[in-house]
Amino acid sequence: MVEHADVMSESYGYTQAPGRYSLFYGANDAAVAAGVTVVVSSGDSGVSGTVSSPATDPQVIAVGATNTLRLNAQAYGYDNWINNDITPLSSGGTAPNNRVVDLVAPGYGGEAACSPAGTDCPTNTLTEAFGGTSQSCPLVSGAVADIIQAYADSHGGAKPTPALIKQVLTSTAQDVGAPADLQGAGLLNVYAAVRAAQQVPGGAANNTSDSSSLVASTSQIAVTGEAGTSSAQQVSLYNTGSQPARVAGTYRALDTASQLGNTVTEPVSAPDPSLPVPAAGAQAAAPITFTVPAGLDRLNADLVIPDPTNSTILSFTLIDPKGRLAQISYDYGKVVAARPGTFGTVPNIQHVEVAAPTKGTWTVKVLWANGRSHLQELPNVPGSYRGNVSFRATGQHYTTAKASAPVTIPSHGSVTVPLNVKLPSAPGDHPESVQFAGSNGGQTSLPVLRRTLIPTNGGSFKTTITSSVGRGVGQISTYNLDVPTGKNELDVTFSTPLTRASTTRCRST
Repeated sequence: MVEHADVMSESYGYTQAPGRYSLFYGANDAAVAAGVTVVVSSGDSGVSGTVSSPATDPQVIAVGATNTLRLNAQAYGYDNWINNDITPLSSGGTAPNNRVVDLVAPGYGGEAACSPAGTDCPTNTLTEAFGGTSQSCPLVSGAVADIIQAYADSHGGAKPTPALIKQVLTSTAQDVGAPADLQGAGLLNVYAAVRAAQQVPGGAANNTSDSSSLVASTSQIAVTGEAGTSSAQQVSLYNTGSQPARVAGTYRALDTASQLGNTVTEPVSAPDPSLPVPAAGAQAAAPITFTVPAGLDRLNADLVIPDPTNSTILSFTLIDPKGRLAQISYDYGKVVAARPGTFGTVPNIQHVEVAAPTKGTWTVKVLWANGRSHLQELPNVPGSYRGNVSFRATGQHYTTAKASAPVTIPSHGSVTVPLNVKLPSAPGDHPESVQFAGSNGGQTSLPVLRRTLIPTNGGSFKTTITSSVGRGVGQISTYNLDVPTGKNELDVTFSTPLTRASTTRCRST
């Protein structure tokens, strides 16, 4: 007997260096061509420019991760918590081929069944900590199976194409207030996706349920061009509802970050070794507070650890003004067993982000902990580092602009919406999203990826190097050059204020 798989779940990833996609793309593209939906985890290397291959393949569904902090809050003594922010370990940012994740799903603070015959199953329970995009990927894969069944039940047994499944998943995802290069279209919403799948066209649909979704013809739009130019794009929106919908689109992008208060520097210490280590980790520095103003759209928080040996495993916890557990930074670094006394890729910066932070005084707890929250394991033992750590918080607001004139989409009908995507003057990546909202309650967030070329005559540009969690190669920022026509050689000189200039010669092929 030969069984045809309907969905493949791939919870793995590899370094996303430019030009190294074909090795993984071939097999997955062949599967998609055969009608198999392929879901891939984005990776667990941090939120800035770390999406791994094969998640960068446009044919697959790339999945990032969000927080679910209930178990952590209960284990660490908090009465309440905040869910659905992007988890700090989730690989995000714009990939070298100008792609971002398609959507996100829970990927931190979870539990999974484990076999007592395994090596890491706790002795007193048959569940263990489970998280990362290796968790969010199979959750989305399960949703794909639900969509296939719902579509088949309402379309005479026919199965949807992988492309349609991707459109339904991303179009019905819930915007969680994160930028497009972190959330893609937003958080998985299985119920909305199933209802939309029952209503989308394709054969003799049996419209037995109502839906109010707007299903876009693509999961993201990517544009590359010269500074200050515009690109004409379009997207088709299908109204799954039983009534016409008046729909308008708005561009949304984050503005420049502004610091909240002063940078705070604290000395690191260790507790009395005779005392038990708390579940969350022992205190490593005095608690830090800072104030968030009203109306802030995004909070960014960084802890810098200037340890020259890169061997200090610290994390920090954010508590909001209501006492809720809001974020836990993440450190994948570990001792290299093969080389005693040396350490692996321990990051010297910890980074977390919070959407729509509550106004008031926030508290930072600096802890001797890696932030992985494997609750079945003993707390981390305090380390030997006795230098300083510095904490800084910044805030951002969203800027908005009209993206499209209002259009009326008939019930179970579609309309093509023209878009005019403007490229900023600064070279590099400038992701934004189009927020479509309908009078029927339907909403969808469509990522728009804008990459401005470095001009032919060169010039200076800025990039923000933030964090890695110490897994994989860390952040990759991509800049494309506008190469003049007819040139056979190109010498590229790159320098920063802290490094010597380096020159690379490229030949056309």
